[in-house]
Amino acid sequence: YRIEQATYEVAESDGYILTNEKIMNEYFGTLMLEGKSKKTIERYRLVMKMLLEHFGKSIKKITTSDLRYYLAWYKETRKVSGTTLDGMRRVFTACFNWLEKEDYIYKSPARRISRIKKDTKKERELYESEIEMLAQCCRSLRDRALLEFMYATAARVSEVAKVNIDEVDYEQKSVLLHGKGDKDRISYFTDKAEM
Repeated sequence: YRIEQATYEVAESDGYILTNEKIMNEYFGTLMLEGKSKKTIERYRLVMKMLLEHFGKSIKKITTSDLRYYLAWYKETRKVSGTTLDGMRRVFTACFNWLEKEDYIYKSPARRISRIKKDTKKERELYESEIEMLAQCCRSLRDRALLEFMYATAARVSEVAKVNIDEVDYEQKSVLLHGKGDKDRISYFTDKAEM
């Protein structure tokens, strides 16, 4: 028998060893070049880091069974929703498809993992009394205006923060919102929100 220290090498190329970390840095660099947002890249980095640390082996040796086990384990231990789990599945799919395309692996183990059913829960609208309670909590006219604007346009906080004054059309009562993933949309607001 021979005892050797465990190593997590992935491949040897031109005299240097490609570790999981080096391959992942190359992947995240590719995402940056493709124009993915910093938040998206950080999310991908966290999800992949947790997966690789969980198994402690080369990314080339991750199997479909490993991914299924990890997703089931994560759901059970963290009590996350189907939406969160499917987001993780999408990260795995994107990463392993890239590894396949770049010839680091022969075939993506994420190919055989089906979409995970998302929890569909329809959010109810706020009652007029609830909106009034929120309005009463506002400490300034600015806060009240932001609340009315967000409610009227259904804009996210991040979208409101990106609005420029020249993107607001007071005649049409419309505003250009810059959403997630650089998706822009026109939203309309009420007379009350305009005041």
